[in-house]
Amino acid sequence: MKLFIFLFFIVKIIFSMQHCHSQSKLLVLKDKDRILKTWTEGSDINFRLINFNDVNARIDKINDSSIEIRRFELRDFYNSYGLDRTDTFWYGKDTYLFSEILSIPKPKLKSALFRSGLFFQALGIAAVSLNLINSLIQNSFQTYDGIFIASGVLVWGIGKVLKSTYKTTYTLGKRYKFETL
Repeated sequence: MKLFIFLFFIVKIIFSMQHCHSQSKLLVLKDKDRILKTWTEGSDINFRLINFNDVNARIDKINDSSIEIRRFELRDFYNSYGLDRTDTFWYGKDTYLFSEILSIPKPKLKSALFRSGLFFQALGIAAVSLNLINSLIQNSFQTYDGIFIASGVLVWGIGKVLKSTYKTTYTLGKRYKFETL
C-alpha cells in the first residue's frame, strides 16, 4: 500500500510539472533609464496608434519588437429587469509593432485639476464675470474694478499656460521607449 501511495505521488508530481509555464516576457515603458510601467502576458493595456485610433486590449504574447493582443470593448446595457449591466465584447487577435504605437495614457492624478490649469481658468473667468456684473448692476466703474478684472485675466492666462504644458500621455519616441525583458 505504501508503494502504491508513493507511486501515486510521483506520477502526480510528474503530471503537474507538465502544466508549469516558464516566466513570460515583460513589456516595460521606460523614461530614459527609469521604469514607468510594466505589462505581462494577460494584463490589460491601453494605447493610441499612429493613425490616432485608441486601443483597449489584453496582451496575448510579447515578442521582441511587437505585441499580440485581443481587443475588447466594455458595453453598458439594461437587462430584462431594467438593471444596468456591463458586458465585455471581444474582437479578434491583432499584432502591433512598437513603432505603430504613438502614445500611452498617463495614470490619473488627484492634482490633475490644478496641474491641467482648468481650476485657474475657471477661477479667472469667474473673477472677471463677477466684477463686470457688479459694475453693471451698480452703474459705476471704478479704478479698483479694473485691477480686479486684470487680475482675473492674469489668473486665466496662468491657467492657459498650465493647460498648454500639461500632457496626459507618454508619447513614444526619443524620451519614452518600450523594452522587452
